[in-house]
Amino acid sequence: MFGILAVMTVLPQARSTHMVVRLDKPLVKVSHTLFGAFFEEINQAGDGGIYGELVRDPHFRRVGAKQGWQKSKGATLLPTGELSGPAGAMAQNDGFWGINIQAGQSYIARYEVSTDGAGCQAEIRLATQEGKVLGRARLVPGAHTVLLNAKGSSSSGRLEVALLEPGSLRLKKVSLFPKGTWRGRTNGLRLDLARRLNDLRPKFLRFPGGCWVEGDTCATAYRWKTTIGPLAERRSVPNLWNYTSDNGLGYHEYLQMCEDLGAEPLFVINCGMSHRQSIPIAEMDEHVQDALDAIEYANGPADSKWGRLRESNGHREPFHLKYLEIGNENGGPDYEARYPLFVRAIKARFPSVTLIANDWGGVPKSASVEMVDEHYYNSPEFFFQNADRYDTRDRNGPKVYVGEYAVTQGCGNGNLKAALAEAAFMTGLERNGDIVSMASYAPLFANVKNKAWNPDLIYFDSYRTCVTPSYHVQKLFSSNQLAEVVESEYDRGFVQERFPSGRAGIGTWATQAEFKDVSLKVGGRETWVSTVEESGTWWRFDGAYRQTSDAEGARLWSGNLESDRYVFRCKAKKTGGREGFLVTVGLKGKGDYLWWNIGGWGNTRHAIEWAKTGTKSQVGRDVPGHVDTGQWYEIEVDYSPERVVCRLDGVAVFDERPPKMQTLYSVAGRIKSGDFVLKTVNSSRQAVDLDLVVKGGRVANTGVAIQMSSPDLLVENSLDVPNRIKPRESRIHGRRGQFRIRLPGHSFTLFRVEPRK
Repeated sequence: MFGILAVMTVLPQARSTHMVVRLDKPLVKVSHTLFGAFFEEINQAGDGGIYGELVRDPHFRRVGAKQGWQKSKGATLLPTGELSGPAGAMAQNDGFWGINIQAGQSYIARYEVSTDGAGCQAEIRLATQEGKVLGRARLVPGAHTVLLNAKGSSSSGRLEVALLEPGSLRLKKVSLFPKGTWRGRTNGLRLDLARRLNDLRPKFLRFPGGCWVEGDTCATAYRWKTTIGPLAERRSVPNLWNYTSDNGLGYHEYLQMCEDLGAEPLFVINCGMSHRQSIPIAEMDEHVQDALDAIEYANGPADSKWGRLRESNGHREPFHLKYLEIGNENGGPDYEARYPLFVRAIKARFPSVTLIANDWGGVPKSASVEMVDEHYYNSPEFFFQNADRYDTRDRNGPKVYVGEYAVTQGCGNGNLKAALAEAAFMTGLERNGDIVSMASYAPLFANVKNKAWNPDLIYFDSYRTCVTPSYHVQKLFSSNQLAEVVESEYDRGFVQERFPSGRAGIGTWATQAEFKDVSLKVGGRETWVSTVEESGTWWRFDGAYRQTSDAEGARLWSGNLESDRYVFRCKAKKTGGREGFLVTVGLKGKGDYLWWNIGGWGNTRHAIEWAKTGTKSQVGRDVPGHVDTGQWYEIEVDYSPERVVCRLDGVAVFDERPPKMQTLYSVAGRIKSGDFVLKTVNSSRQAVDLDLVVKGGRVANTGVAIQMSSPDLLVENSLDVPNRIKPRESRIHGRRGQFRIRLPGHSFTLFRVEPRK
């Protein structure tokens, strides 16, 4: 009586499992703001991305820069914007690696030009890189707006200002927007990218970063007051991601974007700290006032100082900012000292605004914390293993905002394996939606011509977009966000893993060290022979080894072993550098091994890490620890595929067994409409026939299954092949709340069914 997915023609061998869901046993109410989006000015996400301006440097602030305004045909173009030369001389702008010009489309050019008393005939035009004119209009001195109608297409076009006769003119502004922008706004957003963002249905939008908030120095840190008002008066800022932002997408535009998306704004204020320095405490009043003024700009009445400015910028009604984060990835004593300054001032004036603290080396203790921002960039294994991370979180503590998370190891440019691991993690976020109030993947956008971070959700160039499998996961979770989680019982499909079998070795990370008395014993027999150097500079003397370089991951390995069970011993002494020692065991290949990282992470802790095809994840918990320079340490590792015991100076630091890996991850409940929704990840290669029984409520006999799967975990999309992997939909037929759902190997499945009417 069960329906089988129509898309399946030949069903591979599958295991069967049973799930019972009780609609009459709700567990938690899920935060209505759980799944949102995080925007940062990185990867040309704003300038050259979702911000619709097609001209790079529209106000002639960087004339002569490698990218931006250039001269040709005998022209002289001065840093003041003065263009002169013979007839035909021109200034040209390729935009952001080409301007997308489409035949039949209109483009809004806004310019401000002055001439000397004699005047000069000139025109503004759309053209191909080869110089073919696709649209043109005569320039008239003064500030004007003209419509350029494209009579041809080029995905790598340019904008030209050309002299029609010898002479000169002064260019103060030349801007170009497509006529069609998101919501038709004058200073609007690129339509296709805004639609991609809108399709995610984010419940909130965090902005403007990210490291963009901090800046490399305090002088380049984000200051919202320099990003509002006339575009020509906004500050251009060197971006620590290696480009300059003109802040056309400023604080007001962010708030407007949130309103257009129907998303709550979450603004991150600079807390007086940058990557390199901090503002002295005695000078912090200005930064605290910035936060108060930012809230007033967003929420104040039109007769308040900053509310009046908001109205003059085109928005009389408040934006209703409810969430403000104090700093980004800030921690330590400087953050402890600055955090309470903001808390006291903001709560005194705007008590209803929820404040979010950074957890960067610890949650601040100098003032109360309502919500804490936690960031996770790690391997697929980490996210699979941490799907239950918040199951035991103290419900009396601060709410949690998982402000940045993504699989960043073994992910390609964004592959299926990464998406499945994130989906498994997200089932845990939703299952704990009472304590986890917000979560946002990061980063959001990347222009493939200037990609500084990998991976990202949405890729684009001048005329195309594509999304990663992770985007599809985010969209399905957000579009079907549970209002309440209900009880579900099922076999999670645990399988016992084994550590890899292979060689052993010594090594360092950005550290110089000596090793002696190196011993590798198999069944009481000595087998150590060093044969392979991965990297570093190794010196051998009197049976000892010295590594003298700053290489990250300098290792020396044993020869092949006849057994996968052995005891490795050595003595090690740090002679210089930042960290401690690496002891490798179970080395199958360059990317498959275990290593004991002694004094890692800036010489602050010890941990066992497991690398699978180059992607490392932690085995068990790390412990605090460091390595002193000049001191000899005795190291011993008793190793087998079933167990690893690590001793330092005779003391057992770790005793770990391979984890039992869960293969099925799931969360079930009702969404706001009342529909029942089940989200399931099958991380194994084997398909699973899930016999689902829904009790405690009546559901329709037919539901919809939306699935994304592939035998190839490394499959990903690209601009050239944007739909290599995407979700597919089918109908599932059942009876009296019973359904059979085939969960393919390596898959994410969302099953949704309406209440029975």
